[in-house]
Amino acid sequence: MYVQEHSMSTQHSISIHTDDRVKEQGDLFGVFFEDLNHAADGGLYAELVRNRSFEFDPIDNPDYTPLTGWTVLPTVGGTRATVADAHPLNANNQHYLVLGPAVSAADEPAGISNDGFNDGIPVQAGKRYRFSCWARIDDDSAASTAKLLVELRSHDLTAVRATESFAVAAGGWSKFEAEMTADHDDPTATLVIHSDDRATLDLDMVSLLPIDTFDDDHVLRRDLAKKIADLKPRFVRFPGGCLIHDGAFDPAARDSVYRWKFTVGPVEERPSKRSRWKYNQTFGLGFYEYFRLCEQIGAEPIPVISLGCNSHDHTEDPIENLQSWIDDALDVIEFANGPVYSTWGRVRADMGHPEPFDMKYIALGNEEEYQEFYDRYEIAHRQIHDRYPDIQIIGSAGACPCSDVYKPSFEQADRTGTPIMDVHFYHSPEWVVMNAYRYHSHPYHAKVFIGEYATLDDTWFNALAEAAFMTGLERTPAVAMACYAPLLNNVKYRNWDPVLIDFDGQSSYGTPDYYVQRMFSRNQGTSLLGTSDDIAHVVPSGYPVDGAASIAIGDAGMTIDDLTLTDLTQAGSADGGGVTLQHESHVVLAPDGTIALPLRTDGREHFRLEFDFVPAVPADPGSGGNEMRIRFAGTTDEDYAAVTINGWWGRALSLRTFEHGKESYYAVSHIKCLPNVSYHALMEVDHGTVSFALDGERIFRETLLPYEPDDLYYSAVRDADDTVTVKLVNVKDTPADVRLTFDHAVDATYSVEHMDGFSLDAKNDFEHPARVSPSERTEHAGDGVSPVYELDYPLPAHAVHVLKFRLIGEEN
Repeated sequence: MYVQEHSMSTQHSISIHTDDRVKEQGDLFGVFFEDLNHAADGGLYAELVRNRSFEFDPIDNPDYTPLTGWTVLPTVGGTRATVADAHPLNANNQHYLVLGPAVSAADEPAGISNDGFNDGIPVQAGKRYRFSCWARIDDDSAASTAKLLVELRSHDLTAVRATESFAVAAGGWSKFEAEMTADHDDPTATLVIHSDDRATLDLDMVSLLPIDTFDDDHVLRRDLAKKIADLKPRFVRFPGGCLIHDGAFDPAARDSVYRWKFTVGPVEERPSKRSRWKYNQTFGLGFYEYFRLCEQIGAEPIPVISLGCNSHDHTEDPIENLQSWIDDALDVIEFANGPVYSTWGRVRADMGHPEPFDMKYIALGNEEEYQEFYDRYEIAHRQIHDRYPDIQIIGSAGACPCSDVYKPSFEQADRTGTPIMDVHFYHSPEWVVMNAYRYHSHPYHAKVFIGEYATLDDTWFNALAEAAFMTGLERTPAVAMACYAPLLNNVKYRNWDPVLIDFDGQSSYGTPDYYVQRMFSRNQGTSLLGTSDDIAHVVPSGYPVDGAASIAIGDAGMTIDDLTLTDLTQAGSADGGGVTLQHESHVVLAPDGTIALPLRTDGREHFRLEFDFVPAVPADPGSGGNEMRIRFAGTTDEDYAAVTINGWWGRALSLRTFEHGKESYYAVSHIKCLPNVSYHALMEVDHGTVSFALDGERIFRETLLPYEPDDLYYSAVRDADDTVTVKLVNVKDTPADVRLTFDHAVDATYSVEHMDGFSLDAKNDFEHPARVSPSERTEHAGDGVSPVYELDYPLPAHAVHVLKFRLIGEEN
């Protein structure tokens, strides 16, 4: 991965034209929040009780029961605790706990306990916690009054940390709440609700929220929200992601697609739903709370609304239901911006915010990439634009910038007047560096929103590669916005790796990627400045393809007939000649038998592979392991290139590389090869150029890029206060001596925020949360007093430096 270069410094000059404002940076860098990895419940949402409304269900996760998260006490005894639905709190909250009278126990209280989301409920001495619940005396109980005793206890139940009691009278559901103050620090406390001595109690919405939160609404966990706020993001994209289009299209279904209207109004009236990420969503953190978060941290909200399509499994709600999805988009704009006398503006006002949120953007769809969505998009775009012409509508350009839907999606955007298109990718750090200038050539009016990207790990090298890429985003007018994904991860519930912020029940830390994002986001500037330099953009040499090769399968078999591998090193491909290296008449690959056919390329860098194949019926059609890979250029099991048939969950043909196990895509075509159907494949590899044809039709011809980075990546921006910020990124292990020249004088004293000196594989963790993080210092140019027009700056190897200068002596 990391090629050692010579140890001498490279020398480069950069001239910064401080009056040449090339573009306004706008809302360039932001964050993306999706509730995966328990980022909301058990994360940013400060609720400390897991399964507070007894709505957990196997449809959320096969391991769930209605009492998941709860323990009946005594653990050996006869306390009756069941979940019922005969007399629900409301129509959206169907289940509640029926807690029978106390059963004597020598060592444990009688009742029920909850340990929260991690290894206990963390409490701090002197801190206040707001307990609340809804309760009633059960109809089958003869008692007219009951005592509701609530305690915070140590994990072994022997020590009481806080206590509160309530008197419950016969009748309907009533809400009980009080503040409890912990008398000891305890990172693993448990919430205990005691059974009454005589009465049977019905309980629902059992909640414990810290008073000490980031916000006055007591909704946002302080450390996590602060870390997000410290990024100073210009926008927050929410709530997804795959979350917004996965599930049943019937809103009444327990596993329905995320609909924002579920998430507003009184919290006890918000329904529980299955999350695409295999857990329960309470929607305690809903659209109102997202808008409030954006307001408090000064970020623009970008809600993402489904149009009733799921491109991942090619399903869609019937077209006659489209208007309900468009109404969701129209109504969320009214919720955010409408007057208090409007239907949804009144909902917002009733929740405590009569003033509009002044939303500017709305996104339609997530990674949508098939025609049914694009047909619906045009109808939705027209209605939204006609009613709200000032709202910027963000379309979907799919899940990969190398996809065959990328070009037509941008062409549709230009035809409809869509200003911004959202595209995602998760690629290797090497690919990201080599594509730093990818968007400097962009033949469309619609700008690019990279709504999700990451480099598949959270080492210093990953962060360094992302920094190089971000300088390219800053320097092109084609990119409107970009945000890393995902944002948060509760380490006990990891669905996706890597993230910006890892956390457990009581602490959190930023990854190296977090700190790079923070450096760029906090210093994105107001205007991009024109520059000139002597840095040669490296034209990569040919990609080495002389490694091992094979055809390999996963969970689905393949029959191969009449395979011929031909060496074209001498003959070339135009005359169809060459020397036959291998011929196979008939080969059967099966998951329970032979799973790979070696290809004897014997170090050739120009060869042709031709064969007929028939895919077998996969044992599990929904599995992600049904792809078939034609591998070549293999140096290890984690380093190779491959043409993949029936990848992306059986829906695409692609070309990609793997570097240390991290994949990068070069081409994705939405072609599915059906089982028991014969196909003819023709692949040619000419050094780093790979072409592939299926049944006589060329699918792609792409050139693979070896990792040969430039000596230096940089950008220069200017703020309204006449601060000029220069970002310098060196991904090589060779230091760089950089001469900076300004056309106007700058103060001799300037500040430097820098990240360097770390091992490339270094990571942060709970024990060393700032192992890879920035430092700050002040530097002086020239005599340290007189204004300067140029200075020499030594940039270490593997470094990200942000230099801030103050323009002086000019009318600006």
